[in-house]
Amino acid sequence: MKLDEKYRGNYESGIFFTESEIKDEHQVLKKIKSDSKMMNANLGIVKSKMASKAKHLGANAIMNFKYGQKRTLLSIWDDTKWYAEGVAIKLEI
Repeated sequence: MKLDEKYRGNYESGIFFTESEIKDEHQVLKKIKSDSKMMNANLGIVKSKMASKAKHLGANAIMNFKYGQKRTLLSIWDDTKWYAEGVAIKLEI
C-alpha cells in the first residue's frame, strides 16, 4: 500500500512526507531539520534536502513535518527563507 492512500501527505525524492503522526509500527531514526539558505528558494528545495538526509539514515518517511518562512533581522531587502523539520522514520511496508 502506498502511504498517501492511508495518510495525508506526499512524496519527495522517494520519501513520504506527512504533517501527521504515523500510527503504524515504525522505528524512529532521528529528528531532522533543513532550510533554504538562500532567498527566493521554494519549499521543494528544502524537502529535497530533507529527503536526502532521511535516505542516508535509512528512512522511508518523515512524519510530524513542519515548515515555514523566516527573515533575517538585519536584512534591508526581502530575503525570506524556508525552514523545515520532521522526524525521519523507517516503516515496514
